[in-house]
Amino acid sequence: MPDDLALIGFNDLPIAAQLNPALSSVRTPLAEMGHLAAELLLRCLRGETLEATHIDVGFEIIHRASTAPPTPKTSTPRQQP
Repeated sequence: MPDDLALIGFNDLPIAAQLNPALSSVRTPLAEMGHLAAELLLRCLRGETLEATHIDVGFEIIHRASTAPPTPKTSTPRQQP
């Protein structure tokens, strides 16, 4: 990796940076997601009408060695049998 295969994880666990090669990851705002979920639950319990059924909290791509940019390779034409 990453010459022939790119690999990416999810939620950027602490071990991702310690692996060899270091694992790229999609980082989501877990604390914010938990806070929003708790707020929505409390509003439901109070009988409030929820206007949003989808909340986009975004994400961040953490680039590490497992997803290096592709390197140019010279190809040789395949021989016909």
